[in-house]
Amino acid sequence: MAYAAHLKHSSNIELLTWTDIVKTGKLKELSLYDPDWYYIRPTFMAEKIYLRGGLGVGVLRRIYDGAKRNGSRPRHFCKSNGSVACYILQQLQNVNIIDVDPKRVGESHQKASVIWTK
Repeated sequence: MAYAAHLKHSSNIELLTWTDIVKTGKLKELSLYDPDWYYIRPTFMAEKIYLRGGLGVGVLRRIYDGAKRNGSRPRHFCKSNGSVACYILQQLQNVNIIDVDPKRVGESHQKASVIWTK
C-alpha cells in the first residue's frame, strides 16, 4: 500500500476519466468502491511481474479472474477486463517500472511478456 501511495502522489500514472465507472471484468456487477483502486492494482501487478516474471496481459487477466454469478444457473469461470490490464502495463512501462521482453518484441502486445526493470 505504500507503493500505491507513492504512485498516487508522484502523479506519474495518468488517471483516466472512466476509472470511477469501469467494471474490472464482466463477472463484476458493479464498479469498485475504492477511488484509489487504480493506484493499488498497478502495485500488485508490478509485484506479480517481479515475483513470477514474463507475464503478459493474458496471464494478468487470469490472475484477477473469478466466477460469474448467473442467478439461479451455475457459476462459470470468467477472466477479468483486458483493457484495464493492458493500459496499466502501458503506464508502468512509461514510468520505467517494467519493460517489454526483448525476446518477444515482434509478437502482439497481449502475448508479449514484460520484465521487471528496477
